[in-house]
Amino acid sequence: MSVTLEIKYYNTFLIKSSEVTHQVVGTGDGSDTTFTIAESSGSTIYAVPNSEADFQVYFDNVLVAATSYVYANKTRVITFTSAPSNGVSILVVVKNWHIEESRIRGAFNGKTVDFGVRAAITDNEYAPETREASLIYSGIYNGRTRTNEINQFNPAIPNTKSIDSSFGSIQKLFAEDNNLNVFQENKVHNILIDKDIIFTAEGDPQVTSSDQVLGQVVAYTGNYGISKNPESFAYHAGRKYFTDKNNGVVLRLSRDGITEISNFGMRDYFKTNLKLADSIVGIWDNNRKKYVLSLQENLVTNAFTGDGSDTTISLAFTIVDTNFATVNLPDPTNISQIEIFQTSRGTTALVANTDYTYNTSTGVVTMTSAPPVGDTITIHLRDFTSGFQTVTFDEDINGWSSFYGYKPAFGGSIDADFYTYGVNDLYKHYDLDANRGSFYGNSTIASTVDLIFNKPPSVSKYFQTINYEGNTGWSVNSIETDSDNGSPIPAYVSTSASAENTWQDLVVSGFKKKDNKYYSYIVNETLPKTNEILFGAEISGVKGFFNKVQLSVSDTSAKELFAVSSEYELLTN
Repeated sequence: MSVTLEIKYYNTFLIKSSEVTHQVVGTGDGSDTTFTIAESSGSTIYAVPNSEADFQVYFDNVLVAATSYVYANKTRVITFTSAPSNGVSILVVVKNWHIEESRIRGAFNGKTVDFGVRAAITDNEYAPETREASLIYSGIYNGRTRTNEINQFNPAIPNTKSIDSSFGSIQKLFAEDNNLNVFQENKVHNILIDKDIIFTAEGDPQVTSSDQVLGQVVAYTGNYGISKNPESFAYHAGRKYFTDKNNGVVLRLSRDGITEISNFGMRDYFKTNLKLADSIVGIWDNNRKKYVLSLQENLVTNAFTGDGSDTTISLAFTIVDTNFATVNLPDPTNISQIEIFQTSRGTTALVANTDYTYNTSTGVVTMTSAPPVGDTITIHLRDFTSGFQTVTFDEDINGWSSFYGYKPAFGGSIDADFYTYGVNDLYKHYDLDANRGSFYGNSTIASTVDLIFNKPPSVSKYFQTINYEGNTGWSVNSIETDSDNGSPIPAYVSTSASAENTWQDLVVSGFKKKDNKYYSYIVNETLPKTNEILFGAEISGVKGFFNKVQLSVSDTSAKELFAVSSEYELLTN
């Protein structure tokens, strides 16, 4: 709504209005139609509007049309044509006028500055600009001269570098070899630091020194990025590991460019599971020289609406996971990470962890200040009971070697030691004094090894035995071929030397030990086929093109498995 104001200034460059104060004048009860704008509240002084053009009214953050109320400036009373609904928060946003004078002190004959070109466009409110695909750097810190300019971002010098925003926002920066690796959602770049590239007449690139801090941007081959999962990044010896959730791949960036390491036997697995993960944690295990990747689900609480006074939020109620299935809130002591987002007038922002506390015993979040009326609080939780899959990539075999039964919140390596964060605690892996088969103090779970015997792959075979080299305690859980099944094989039972052979042969059907190696026949347990005379346990061995065998050990002491083999015969027609 336009308005004419009489002012005592003679020449102005600019007259504009901007938001000054926000004031909740009351809550609707379904009957009251009048509300008063206060001049102050305690030590807070509010701007008082002169007319309806100087303020706006919101019902629960929804703008109310100016035709729905009238304002009396002498009494500061707003009268609505109909009473606001019960429980509706009434917010008044007061505006004020800003005047920029062209004459010194606004004097009639004072010295003036040039008016310049008269703009013929709308002068919008000044607001922050978020450039998600740009970089900015400050001044330097020089310890020798005691010069500190890291808080200076001088707009007079070219201290920004923009990258193609069509590849999404910048998610990760990593400095290496005096260059800067920039990971966008859908692209990875290398920016030269204090250097630039010039090309010879033959088109050959040459690196030269430059006065530019951020030099030329060089894109790596392939339309790959880090999506929105910078937490999947890990680094070791010039190799950068990360995931691209959008493309469903796991990547390695090294001297030869970007490689899809998910193609090494796990392409379909990652195509399916990466898109389902809410959080993707990547860690380098320097003890075993492996890239640890954990695909995890997050839990999201129901939204909480602020009332302007309550500062506590109890998490002890039903929550909803990301698949929209109702589940019960897990034990608060199992929560490994919590994030709080606050939505105010359509804008959502992450709440700093210094603005709230979380009680792990009661599951109650206490905020330092009460959320304003109408603001929405959404809480993201990660715990150790929701779904996860933790796998490892081994550079020695250039493949994915193991699945693990722990869900790290995060972790890292110090020298040759590997650490991860469990439930509120830091854990050291591969400790020689700890029980095996247990992570983060949980109950012991049997460790398993899955093997496939398939040489030669195109010929049907008759598998007769299973043999292994390692420690005592390994057993076979299952034996499966494309046509037959074998019986489980118990672990070797140690007896006295004089009676060992007799005891093993007559009582125990399991592995037998000879020359520090363990052997066992395969007993067939396949159901009878049509017109089959001998079947199941009456015959030994299993037939098939391949043989899938699972070994396990449940002992809490150290157990090693060096080699596993199977004796077989080729079947001919």
